Amino acid sequence: MIYIDVVKSTRMLSQGVKSEKGDYYCQIEFEKYSKQTGEYYTISRRMFDKTKDGDEFYLVSLGDIKKTISIFPRKSYVISKEILEKVAK
Repeated sequence: MIYIDVVKSTRMLSQGVKSEKGDYYCQIEFEKYSKQTGEYYTISRRMFDKTKDGDEFYLVSLGDIKKTISIFPRKSYVISKEILEKVAK
């Protein structure tokens, strides 16, 4: 399932969040994702530097927005019209 969500705010932590890909200090608060999960989404510094409040993202999940596995800036990716019609609102 693909969701479209909007960035409410960004923040940088004083301590990083460890993952298999490295340490991340930057987080995004999304309108829908954060409201439903109560959490921020952890991102790389590179993505953080390119993200502003109000930016839209595609959230790719395993059926439920709470099971989001990846995010992509909407301004950087084009989804075909057929797939876009199936995007969760």
